[in-house]
Amino acid sequence: MRPGSRKLVAALAAGALALATGGGILAGARAQDDGSKNDKSDDDNAPPNMEAFEQAWRTIRDQFYDRSFHGADWEACHARYVAKARAASTRRELHEITLAMLGELKTSHTAIIEPDVYRDHVDNETRATLAPMFGFELSHLDSGYFVTEVVAGTPAAVAGIHRGDRLLHVDGAAPDDTNLRPMPWDVGLGGARGYYPAATKDRKGTFEFERRARSSREGYNRYTVELVPILWNQIEGSRASMRTLKLGPDVPVGYARIYHLLSEDTIDILAGELSSGKLANAATLVLDVRGKGGLTTAGDRLCALFDPGVRGGAVWARPAVLVVDHDTRSAKEILAWRWRDMKIGPIVGTKTRGAVIGSRFMPLPDGAYVVLANFDMRCLTGGCSLEARGVAPDVLVEDQLPYADGRDPCLEAGMRIALEQVLAQRRRGKTHGWY
Repeated sequence: MRPGSRKLVAALAAGALALATGGGILAGARAQDDGSKNDKSDDDNAPPNMEAFEQAWRTIRDQFYDRSFHGADWEACHARYVAKARAASTRRELHEITLAMLGELKTSHTAIIEPDVYRDHVDNETRATLAPMFGFELSHLDSGYFVTEVVAGTPAAVAGIHRGDRLLHVDGAAPDDTNLRPMPWDVGLGGARGYYPAATKDRKGTFEFERRARSSREGYNRYTVELVPILWNQIEGSRASMRTLKLGPDVPVGYARIYHLLSEDTIDILAGELSSGKLANAATLVLDVRGKGGLTTAGDRLCALFDPGVRGGAVWARPAVLVVDHDTRSAKEILAWRWRDMKIGPIVGTKTRGAVIGSRFMPLPDGAYVVLANFDMRCLTGGCSLEARGVAPDVLVEDQLPYADGRDPCLEAGMRIALEQVLAQRRRGKTHGWY
């Protein structure tokens, strides 16, 4: 390693950690949901409604985008699962059986979403509604529940919860399906299932975490935090994430985290910060699009910010890096494909999820939703199918979640490459007035 390189690596790691856990200022949200509503359909232990199973099956039968059902015999699938469904004792058990049946299709965007999960992670974000939030998400691996995401500006970020920390207890009990909520999951593609702690107004939550797999002293690496949820959403999290850091030889590196594309509000926020806000004076930009997708129109608008051919020119014409990983999915994968096709800049991270099918949310009689894959998206990717394939990065990064201790190799690599781009321009004598 060259002299000074260790300091640079340490600075990049520290900058990545600061970005991942930074706070922010609340502004611009349209409405508020104080979390006081408690619909009966939110009760996992409610009696099962067999019509929900039958309607989910019929919806797939009539509207699934592939009339060969990806090789599955859909009538036979019904016959195999209907007896299990009739034997279910709770609504949640019925939904898990239905989800297993949907997994036979081996495709993305084919799932069951619980009513409260739909409200928290789809409806609130689509409508830019504020709702109670602790601010962290988890992946359930063989070795436990590990933090995958800490949303900027939330109590979890302020408390110092780190990516890769293992959740040991929720209010004194081991984490499981009774005290965590299941994120929408592509059961047909497999992989780890995501969860989050449900939050309601004025409800405190006590969470115990383990930061490292081993410690020289018993319990030394464990910590407990008490969190009080705030009214927030991931759109405001994106706003809170945007900032400029000084790295290397005084190079201002901008960073923006786009948690989802469910609302075009996020693109409006990004455009404003790039043109005249917190990112305007950066020499280079790291655009982090890991996580769930949303609207392809939002992805189109995001790419247009970097397109010199649009009317008025590009909002951002300086160097830029796109950060992706295995959780980058759906409309964000189309975004990544377009980013490469437009030659905006390098893509850094791990291969994306490969979940690229158009879908709709269809309500079921018990308040849940079935996600229906109903449209082949190859028309938006030049005929190239990304389903089950994903987008490979230009710079592949080795990343491991458990006990990451807050380290984020994908983000660190993105920041390093963004810095190198600016330094390379300087060596060529290229100046534009912003560095």
